[in-house]
Amino acid sequence: MICLAESILQHQNPTPVITPEILTIYVASIKDRIDKYVEQRHEDLRKDETIRLSEIVKRKLTFTEILTCLRTELIDESNDVYWELICRENFENAFQKQIDFLDEENLVERRNLYRQYKTTYDKYIKQGKLSFLLKALKPHISVCDKPSKSNYYHQYIADENDISIAYLSFLENLNIEHDDCFLFPKNGKHFHASTISVNRSNPRHAKNAIDTLKIDFKDRFIYLNKDTDFIVIDSPSNTEFSGRLEKFVEVPNVLDYEVADKEHITSTKDLTFVHYELAQEKLNE
Repeated sequence: MICLAESILQHQNPTPVITPEILTIYVASIKDRIDKYVEQRHEDLRKDETIRLSEIVKRKLTFTEILTCLRTELIDESNDVYWELICRENFENAFQKQIDFLDEENLVERRNLYRQYKTTYDKYIKQGKLSFLLKALKPHISVCDKPSKSNYYHQYIADENDISIAYLSFLENLNIEHDDCFLFPKNGKHFHASTISVNRSNPRHAKNAIDTLKIDFKDRFIYLNKDTDFIVIDSPSNTEFSGRLEKFVEVPNVLDYEVADKEHITSTKDLTFVHYELAQEKLNE
């Protein structure tokens, strides 16, 4: 697919250089179109389940539709669609690397990850809202309002390493069924997943990262579900430490956190930051 997309792009625009980054965006757009086609075919089959398959008029994905993806101007940092594709590509890469890292005997971990991926796909990716989820997984990072958003997406909310190390490592050993993939209830407490990592090889650097994280949560406007008790992070093993919010904004749903009203601001809120392995133990009990 990559070679085909590159050839067509070069044929359409022989002058511009097709960089790997540009090619990645267009391939992500094609994959998104294929996913939508598969969803539509499944819906067709559900509607016509009483008719023999040979009698169903099959929906086709035409080459013209693929060409349309390649002819669309996607490289536009002011376009939310562009950043949604960036988020999806980085998330998919992190997910695939996490799966590849697991051995064949890690069947439980693979099953957990695929289950959580399906939830993420149905609730966020399919709706074009993955960027909203990734923002919610880094609640201490202010929403970017600058013309250039590259660092915000690539280095902060959609960083592949953080998605893998902090978030997917948490989900792969979570043996519970739940209808969401970032806020998990247990015995009246709620665990908020994140892509936050303060784990450092040097203990002094780890302490500095933890102190900075606590300051960020204290001093910035933090958008969270009001029921959140724990923030699940990657930190030095078995770490659990308290934090306090002074600019807490209640958000009932991750998809509408950007439109929260000021009257929902609460003066303070206490939280506990917990290493993902400790959170797994608590949730799996």
